[in-house]
Amino acid sequence: MASTEMNGASQIERIISQSLAAVMSLTIAPPLGQLVRLAAAVFAAVTGIIFLIVSSYLALTTSLAPHWAAAIVGGASVGFAVLLWAAGYLRRAMIAARQPARSADSQGLSPVIDAVVREIKASPKEAAAIALALGVVTGSSPDFRRSIQQLLDR
Repeated sequence: MASTEMNGASQIERIISQSLAAVMSLTIAPPLGQLVRLAAAVFAAVTGIIFLIVSSYLALTTSLAPHWAAAIVGGASVGFAVLLWAAGYLRRAMIAARQPARSADSQGLSPVIDAVVREIKASPKEAAAIALALGVVTGSSPDFRRSIQQLLDR
């Protein structure tokens, strides 16, 4: 009986490891594959944090009243969220400080872009219709999309 349970557990373990290996070696287009891996990592991290919060609450309820345990765990969770936000804010500020300041030439629009902006301001409905038509054509035609990409790469 014990060997049957052990054999069943090893089969489950083998199936789970094969599934994880299949997910981690996705051969989807590179941007989509990276997005899927990122989504899986975020899902795993959020699930882990939820389990950590629940287990902390359950551990604290053994020695404290439930409302105090909830207050402590909630406060710690909010504090952790504030620390993550502050770290992201500081990182963004450090990256912005490292980038060179833009010169006056790069802040001004080129004459072609100035002309396009004037046309858009002169007839915004027509510009929106043209943008919609270009978006539909670009989205539906891989050849057109490839042509635009080649023009942009030059």
